[in-house]
Amino acid sequence: MSMLSKNNVRLFKRLYAVAKKPEDLPWNHDQPTHFLNEIVAARPQGGRALDMGCGSGVDSVFLAQNGWDVTSLDFMQEALTMTRRLAAGAGVRLNVYRTDITIWAGDGKFDLILDAGCLHALRLAYCNEYKQKLLNWMDPGADYVLRHAERMHLWQWRPFGPKRIPRRKIIRRFAPELVEHAFDRHIFTGVKLPWGPSFAHTTYWFKQESDSGSPWIINEDNQ
Repeated sequence: MSMLSKNNVRLFKRLYAVAKKPEDLPWNHDQPTHFLNEIVAARPQGGRALDMGCGSGVDSVFLAQNGWDVTSLDFMQEALTMTRRLAAGAGVRLNVYRTDITIWAGDGKFDLILDAGCLHALRLAYCNEYKQKLLNWMDPGADYVLRHAERMHLWQWRPFGPKRIPRRKIIRRFAPELVEHAFDRHIFTGVKLPWGPSFAHTTYWFKQESDSGSPWIINEDNQ
């Protein structure tokens, strides 16, 4: 059984069916996910990166342009088509696989794992399995960056769309092995359903406990 709920699988298929270009997707972004610039600067030698749920490939291509060996995963063929097209236009090579993390056996260890929309689409019952896979794939000292839709109010529950897990629960889910190193929050309004009409967009930078240092907060913008 897939870690993705049936409602979310149907939602992804519907959204990709009508998306003619990446800009048509509600989660599209044309800049690298927050904290990737800092990680790239801290690792000028590059490394191996895993982009789980790569979408249109913006983050995968950014990392490859900066000398990283990137593996890009998505279960939607349309997403991988967008990713390959973007990589070809940028003149970079990616290791692209159509799969989901439920069945993917892994491909060695990674220095960076990025999840820009995978966790909040999973069935909650599979969060522990997700965490174990993550830890198995992380090289000692690796970074983990998570983009997540955070619940703002109790009434912000829906049977489809991103799970909205609050920050304290996200931190607790990954403890004690992973520790929050940095955090960013922005609140968006006027957003189309199922993400809207408003949601808190959060980005976490986790490090393994032995290499975590002192946590620091980049931004908690509630505007």
